[in-house]
Amino acid sequence: MSKKVKLSVAVVSVVLVVAALIVGALWHFGAFVTDRSAVVGLESLEWQGRTYSPRYGKYDLGRRIAKTTNGLDVYEIKGDPEHNFLLVSSFVDSILYVSDDYEIPTSGTVTRINWNYKDITDKVLLQAVVEIIADRCVQGSYKSPYGGLFVENEVQNLEALYVAYDNCPVATVNMGFMGKLNGKWIITVEVSPDRSECKYYNIPDQYVGILERYF
Repeated sequence: MSKKVKLSVAVVSVVLVVAALIVGALWHFGAFVTDRSAVVGLESLEWQGRTYSPRYGKYDLGRRIAKTTNGLDVYEIKGDPEHNFLLVSSFVDSILYVSDDYEIPTSGTVTRINWNYKDITDKVLLQAVVEIIADRCVQGSYKSPYGGLFVENEVQNLEALYVAYDNCPVATVNMGFMGKLNGKWIITVEVSPDRSECKYYNIPDQYVGILERYF
C-alpha cells in the first residue's frame, strides 16, 4: 500500500471517528427529539399515558427526550430510566414534575444528597451526613443580620442540604443548611420560616475533612 493510500485511509478513519463523536454528542443533548406528545397544563404534565405533578427537588439533569405540544423542552433526570421525574424547561423557567403513580421515599437508606450545588453519591460522604443528622441536637442559635441564612459571606457560608432515600434519583427531603458559621462547621436543627434564624449543631472535627472535599 502506497503512502498516499495509507494517508487517505487514515484521514477517512479520523473523519468517521469525529463524525461518530458529533452524532453521539447530538444524541446526548437531545438534538434528534421526535416526540412532541407531552401536554403541559397549569398544574400537570401528561406524557406517554402518565400524569405528572409539580414537585420541588434537587437533581442531576439528563438529556432532552421530548417536547410539549406548545414547544417546551422535556428532559429526563439522570439515574431515572423509568422517567418517574421529568423537567419541563422554557426560556423563562424550569419546572420539575413527578409521576402521580410514583411514591417518593421519605425514609430508609440515604443514597444521594444534593449539597453545595452538587449531586453526590459518594458513600463515605453519605455515611458522614447520616451520622451527623442522627447526632444533631441544639447547641446554639443564630440570627442572620445579612438578610437570610442563604446569603454567603465571610461570616456565614451555609448551603441547603437535600437527601434522597432508597435510590430515588431526586433529592426532595430538605435537611436545612450545612456549612460554616464564623469559621466553624455546623448543621441546622431548626430554621425559621423566613430562613433568617436557626438553631444549630456543631459538627465534630472527625467529619470536617470529608465535608471539605465537596465544599
